[in-house]
Amino acid sequence: MAVMHPSSADVFQSDLIACAEKVKAGVTKAYTRKKDCHWDAWHQYCLENSIDPFLRDSTDKIHYLQVFALRYRDGRISPSGKSVASKTESDAVHSVGQKFASMGAKDPRKDSNGGINFRLQRHFRANVKEDKPPVCVPR
Repeated sequence: MAVMHPSSADVFQSDLIACAEKVKAGVTKAYTRKKDCHWDAWHQYCLENSIDPFLRDSTDKIHYLQVFALRYRDGRISPSGKSVASKTESDAVHSVGQKFASMGAKDPRKDSNGGINFRLQRHFRANVKEDKPPVCVPR
């Protein structure tokens, strides 16, 4: 946009805002709120630990995500203050990655091939094994 004529840049900016609204309209408000809560938890975690929330100067971003995930799972930084299931934990980390991507940055969860980093995969897999079995309700 820096090289665009100012009037073209204004129209482009307006269209870009309209596109962002379309993206938001693709999900429910509750889903958006949940994702925003995940980002808020990430941002607070980063502030409390003097970490750049966008990990710009970090060569290994995964260990920051792993500690965030661990603290989210055990309840230290989850919105409820209680421990959460592995799915909720991985969803919070997923939300952080999506936020990076939505701002045009590389998703820090992903490796050079575009897959989820193996350390995160194993972290989440170990937690699935620790989860309590689901409660089955008799019919």
